[in-house]
Amino acid sequence: MPPGHFNANPYEYLLQNSVRYTAGFFGHYEVNDHLEFYSNFGFMNDVTNVNVGPSAIFQGSGVTASGGFLVNCGNPFLSLSEQQGLHCLIPTVNLHPMRRRTSTSATQRRRRSAQLLLRSHQIIALSSVAGATSSVRGNTDAYMSYYSTTLLEKNENYLSLAKVQDALLVGGTAANPVCLSGNASCVPYDIFQQGGVTKADAASLYELGTSTGTTTEQIEEIDITGDLTQYGRQVALGQPGVNVAIGGTQRADHLEFTPDAAEQSGDISGFGGAAVPINQSLSVREVYAELNIPLITNMR
Repeated sequence: MPPGHFNANPYEYLLQNSVRYTAGFFGHYEVNDHLEFYSNFGFMNDVTNVNVGPSAIFQGSGVTASGGFLVNCGNPFLSLSEQQGLHCLIPTVNLHPMRRRTSTSATQRRRRSAQLLLRSHQIIALSSVAGATSSVRGNTDAYMSYYSTTLLEKNENYLSLAKVQDALLVGGTAANPVCLSGNASCVPYDIFQQGGVTKADAASLYELGTSTGTTTEQIEEIDITGDLTQYGRQVALGQPGVNVAIGGTQRADHLEFTPDAAEQSGDISGFGGAAVPINQSLSVREVYAELNIPLITNMR
């Protein structure tokens, strides 16, 4: 018999396999004494691979209302004692839920096959920042910046709950088992004996999940500052002039996350539930004004 517990420690990593590329530049150009432009750009490509323990038939993850799976009494993989445990000798009983816990009862099982490949998460993140500013020194400064991050995520080697259920309903003989659904891609799943699942059997139960996402932020800002002395704006003759600062900012943020049909369906075992698509935006506009009026100076 296989061990009743699964040791997840060998699959816990403090360091992940990541490859990152970054690039960027800064630019500055002075047109004349009163006008200049500057900009900066950044780029990052980060590919991270995360491996966790093999997928499994987890307790309470089944397709029935009670969180179990259905096994037919005529399943050729069942031993006599297992048929008795499922009460298959009662003529009126046909299908029974099978819960996912280790117990002496044949109706309470869970399964993590060593033949399953490690679950793999691959994340590719791309980001860029671009900005440009033009300024008239001591008077006006304006700039725009743009930030974008793109996520491409691929989740491999996860069991499909629907495929597992299909593969547990088996007819024929132990030597020549067939799925009762008649699905040509279905491979009977023998979880009732040690070594009953091959890597090829497990591979037929995998469901690939992919998702994409983007976040963007765009900012435009203008700031105007000045000393109004040259316009005769003084509290008293000989005193510093009135200084003013006004400006405005506009910011727009957008978040979009698009999981594929497999991730949205909740069919992937051990994925943590169904993924929810997101497509939301927000925008903010702000203005400000400041005055600096000197009332008393050069007092001793």
